[in-house]
Amino acid sequence: MGIDTPPPVNGDFVNVGTFLAIPPCFPGVSLPPPADETRAHRLFQSASGRDFFAATRGPVPHLLQFRPKGTYGFAVDLGTPPSATEITALLSRAMPDGEMLHVACTGAEGARIYRSFTACLGHGIQEWHAALRPFKQVLALPVASIDGMVESGTRIFAWGEGMGFFLNRNGMELALEKTVPMGGAHAVVKIYGADHLLSREWELMPILWDLLEIGPAEKLPIPASPPQALHVFLEGFVFADEEGRIFEWSQGVLGPRGRIPLMPIHALCRLPDGRIYASAGPDIAHWYVIAEEVGWARDLGVPVSTLTTRRYGLRFSDLIVGSDGEVLAAEDDRNGHLWIYFPALNEKGC
Repeated sequence: MGIDTPPPVNGDFVNVGTFLAIPPCFPGVSLPPPADETRAHRLFQSASGRDFFAATRGPVPHLLQFRPKGTYGFAVDLGTPPSATEITALLSRAMPDGEMLHVACTGAEGARIYRSFTACLGHGIQEWHAALRPFKQVLALPVASIDGMVESGTRIFAWGEGMGFFLNRNGMELALEKTVPMGGAHAVVKIYGADHLLSREWELMPILWDLLEIGPAEKLPIPASPPQALHVFLEGFVFADEEGRIFEWSQGVLGPRGRIPLMPIHALCRLPDGRIYASAGPDIAHWYVIAEEVGWARDLGVPVSTLTTRRYGLRFSDLIVGSDGEVLAAEDDRNGHLWIYFPALNEKGC
């Protein structure tokens, strides 16, 4: 990308923008799950945009509900679906009595989808309560794992292990309508009407192509090997290849955006203004930003949060963009926190 020698590693802490680490509990009111059960590895956002969910991994997986804004800033442990060994996907839908969740899980008996609801968090500490509702199994699918789900009206498309499943929603229940082979990266199955896309599954990109409205599926530039990280936004997607090069596909054009020298690249995301942030590094995570220039990404350093309590971010497994342009990061470590990064406001993000 025009530069052959990578820049030196920044051994300092990030001092551009601000980090805030939210613990996986309500400090002083509730206790977090055991430290080995709070390694957050996937993030999801609720239909209302108020809440974020972290699926953890460990001896027992948990689904944590975070409400970071306003007077909240705490998390509630929604529990573990019965017999689940991993939580792999989540959809949220507004209902008259709260936001309903459909949670896909892996377990000893294969893939299952459970129904639950977000916790009612009240309006402040004095009214704080978390009315938790149990998980109820609504569907079993004939694969070991579901990798992701997207929603379009009353239909849900779930996929895993090379198979795709069209599901029909009838009230709070789900029914399997049709099973289709994915056909690797060349399957073309159209879903219409969805206005939000959270999928990061590489091989599903052609299937969801019509959601992006940027061209026919046969023009999708898929490299021979899967990327290290992939982030989908409303107009396209960005990805990191096996050499750390970052590419963006937008408005029918694929182009280079930069390169990250440290690997592996754990996760990346793209802000609405075009800036790309990434977490990368073999042991201790470094935070990278790519602004306008095509070249080596700028190493901002090691994440550290000094608000409320000092915490160092050593590894992150997922990044998503919040409604105000903030970056939310899943900390894949013991006693994992939900990290929020507030980027600098200047044009180059540095």
